[in-house]
Amino acid sequence: MLLKSVELLWFENISPFHESIFSFPIIGRLSMRQMMILGIGAFLSWMLYQTSGNFISLIPIGVTMFLTLKKQKVMSIEMHLFLVLLFYFSGKKKLSVKNINPVTIIRSFNTKSTNSNLGLAKPFKPKMNVIKKEIPIREIYADPLKPIRLKIKLERIEGKSISNKQTQIVYDGNMISLLSTDNNGELEVIIIPQTLGKKKIQIFMDGIEEPVFEEILFVKSP
Repeated sequence: MLLKSVELLWFENISPFHESIFSFPIIGRLSMRQMMILGIGAFLSWMLYQTSGNFISLIPIGVTMFLTLKKQKVMSIEMHLFLVLLFYFSGKKKLSVKNINPVTIIRSFNTKSTNSNLGLAKPFKPKMNVIKKEIPIREIYADPLKPIRLKIKLERIEGKSISNKQTQIVYDGNMISLLSTDNNGELEVIIIPQTLGKKKIQIFMDGIEEPVFEEILFVKSP
C-alpha cells in the first residue's frame, strides 16, 4: 500500500487542561479548555432564550461551537473570540490582516527556537511510498530534557486519510507507545530526546513490514 504523511507542528504548554480527554462519537475528542468554552456559550444561549425566546439565543452557542471545533491554524480560540467581540463593539468596522500582528509559528519555521518550550523544526516534505528511500533528517534546536510534540497525519497516496488504525511508535530503536489514528488520520507523538544528537523515529502499521513514517531527528542545543 502506498502511503504519504502530512506532518503538522505547533507549540503549546503540555498540561491536562489542553489535552483532548473527552471523546464524543461525531465531534471527536475535546479538551477541558474546549468544554469550558462550549459551556460558556451554552450558558449565554440559555440566558438569551430566557429573555428573548427566539432564534437569536442560538448565536452564542453557535459561535463557540464553530470556534472550538474548528481546526486551529495560528490563532487560539480565545483570540478568535476576542476578534469577534472587537468587531462587534467597534461599530462592525471591517478588520483586515493589516490590523493584526501576524503570528507565524506555523507558517514560518526559523532555524532556532527561542520562545517555545517545544522543539521547532523545519517543515516536512512528505515522501511516503513504502519503498527504500533516503531517510530525511530534521534539525531541532531544543532542550533535550523537555518534551517535543509531533502531530502527524497519515494519508494514502491518493489523499484519503488512514483513520482508526493501530500504529507502533519506535524511537531510537525502542517502541515507546501504541497509538491509533483518529477519524482524520492524525496522531500525536510526544517524545523527550534525553540527549543531544541524532535519533530515529519510525511509525509502523499492522500488515505493513516497512515503516509508514520514518525520520531522523537531529537534536541540537538552542
